[in-house]
Amino acid sequence: MNNRTVQDGDTGLSRTHYQIIESAYHLFAKQGYHATALRQIAQNAGVLPSNVYNYFDSKGVIYQSVLERHHPWLAVHIDLTVPCTGGVHTWAFDFLQALAAKWVQDPDGLHLHLVEVLEFQGQHITMMYNRFQGMIAAFVPHPGVKSRNVDQVVEQLSESAVALFYLLLLNQCLQQVERKTASRKIMFDPRTMLNFWNNDVLYKMSHNRLSHAR
Repeated sequence: MNNRTVQDGDTGLSRTHYQIIESAYHLFAKQGYHATALRQIAQNAGVLPSNVYNYFDSKGVIYQSVLERHHPWLAVHIDLTVPCTGGVHTWAFDFLQALAAKWVQDPDGLHLHLVEVLEFQGQHITMMYNRFQGMIAAFVPHPGVKSRNVDQVVEQLSESAVALFYLLLLNQCLQQVERKTASRKIMFDPRTMLNFWNNDVLYKMSHNRLSHAR
């Protein structure tokens, strides 16, 4: 039997490898990194715990693979094309709208960022932002921008996209607050999330790390 999976688009990734990453992604997003045991990841993936080590050295390595595939900043693929029918400002607005639409389709991706900030103190944010900015550069319609302004457009668009991302993240937190009385299955205490936001911890942490990335 062919153990290659077609649906994930990575021809070099075995089905078992893919299933482990997907299992870990949804568990990390739902209950956090430290609350997720390796045996849970294996069980959800339909493999023996010992078989996980054939693909990953540790849970930390699994987490990095999850970030690579599913963090909203890194899961932006080149197929998100926005035609440049007007000026660059019109295109940028359309691009940000398309980006937001893609992000809200996967709430677990937003939860994954909370895991990164709250449990890993944002240690991967610089790396992810650098990669994200490179992806943004690939989307900029160069014919509509003077070559000397490309870097400026990329920088401004990247910062705007990150600001939009945090607005979506805050909205997700507020929705969880509203659902609290209807469901107790919330990954983090909403008051904790809002306290982090109110104290500007999320903003300051990201701002400092993004500043170091430049």
